[in-house]
Amino acid sequence: QNAVEIAQLMGQLVLWTFADGVDLDFEHLTPYSTIDGDDEFEAYNALVKELRNQLDTVVKPQWSTFAQQRKAQLQEEYSALQPWQQTEMQPYYQTNINFMDEVAQNGPDHLEVSWTTRF
Repeated sequence: QNAVEIAQLMGQLVLWTFADGVDLDFEHLTPYSTIDGDDEFEAYNALVKELRNQLDTVVKPQWSTFAQQRKAQLQEEYSALQPWQQTEMQPYYQTNINFMDEVAQNGPDHLEVSWTTRF
């Protein structure tokens, strides 16, 4: 159950950050699997399966809409600034507002789930 909930959270983080996926680092999976008898490989399998499900069925369909919502939030924040603040912050806000248009238009290509180890 924990693995599924973590995968759901990870899916939301991918959506919130517009990341191109998730890189999992479980280099100590084997040693931890023998410490207290838990089946860490079963939990890892559940995590990856639910993460793939989240990326394909939750994140991808919401990607463009979420980018447009983020754009609207940025515009609202910018509009609420004092004129002198708008002058100072215009490059930041305009760059990010334009980027949200690109993120929404392009959508996610393939959201990656990868495994990395240092060894």
